[in-house]
Amino acid sequence: MDRISAKWIFENYYRKTHKKFGQNFLFDGNINSRIVSAAGDLQNKIVVEIGPGPGGLTLEILKRDPKKLYVIEYDNHWASVWRELQPMFGDKLEVIECDALHFDLQVVAPPAFTHLDSVSTLQAHHAYPTTCSEAESGASVTL
Repeated sequence: MDRISAKWIFENYYRKTHKKFGQNFLFDGNINSRIVSAAGDLQNKIVVEIGPGPGGLTLEILKRDPKKLYVIEYDNHWASVWRELQPMFGDKLEVIECDALHFDLQVVAPPAFTHLDSVSTLQAHHAYPTTCSEAESGASVTL
């Protein structure tokens, strides 16, 4: 995994950005690392990322050894890229292709789910409400 980066994925699986999805990608590993670090210890945790794109945050999250990382991607081009890359990460990564606005987080949350921490670089004009009432008690870090 250390041999690939978001920039490498973008260049080797080139997909143009789509304004309708508000796509702006972060390629600076230092910034991505700081964002993910702000989420705290992710080891053995279930993590959900909305809109992985070329994977700046995705790769940083996977370096932190989560129990499972679910990436929810609406853009079918990027979803297909992550399905192709998924075998590199084994059962640690699962790709869900859908609109996060219509996704019930309880589908991926364990039965005892009581807290949601989120890390996001979503633009402010995008509102991604969750159907998990428990998520209201979670902390979030938004760049």
